[in-house]
Amino acid sequence: MTLGEPAPDLSSAAAEQLYGTLAGLFRGGGPVPNSVLGPVLDVGAGSGRLAAELARRGVPLLLLDLTDARQAGAPNAPFLRGDASRLPVRSGSCSGVHLARVLLHLADWRAAAAECVRVLRPAGVLALSLGWRLYDGPLRELVGAVHDAAEARGLRLEPVRADLDGPEELDSAFLRLGLGSPELVEVSGAVAVTPRQAVADAVHTTHRWLPGQDLGALPDIGAAVLAGSGLDADQPIPQVRTVSYRVYRRER
Repeated sequence: MTLGEPAPDLSSAAAEQLYGTLAGLFRGGGPVPNSVLGPVLDVGAGSGRLAAELARRGVPLLLLDLTDARQAGAPNAPFLRGDASRLPVRSGSCSGVHLARVLLHLADWRAAAAECVRVLRPAGVLALSLGWRLYDGPLRELVGAVHDAAEARGLRLEPVRADLDGPEELDSAFLRLGLGSPELVEVSGAVAVTPRQAVADAVHTTHRWLPGQDLGALPDIGAAVLAGSGLDADQPIPQVRTVSYRVYRRER
């Protein structure tokens, strides 16, 4: 069974609202262009899907991750291998930092937060999302079944490692590091996703799995779970998604 490509995270209208707002904040640091002030560092770039949304809206990027998991459609931007808690980037060299669906997977999230602030120039912008729910109902159960089947074969997902109570603890930590109070950017919208697309997302988004594993069996595992699910593989099921970012600006 061919799985094809995952569905987009958001509808085109919701994506334009969200990423257009973020791009405007990244570009809005003053009269000097980002090309002079430095790029926006995308920490934990993964497949590059989120970075591509920003790049399409004119944000100059520097991508960083522990491993290179970029897929087709990732922006043609410089890429660095590196650890979020020890960024291989000069202090004050970035006009912005984008950090989405990463921090909860870091045991020392405070070190990563401090590093993100270190590389920001004065008045630079940090846009952070802890993540958002992708699936509800039968698609959530289907993706969970794919994960369970893969783990039964010895594969392991990236665990949640951060000892983090919630956004308020983040705000306090960033305040101590010299950032101001956050602006909340939140977008909600419905997107139609087929079971086939949900399984494709589960097996093709390789950065959700621990690095260093042979993930070659994932497509076959996903196809088998989909075939046995009893769902019409190509019948769209509406999914309501809410994506939230906290956007901070460096004050000192």
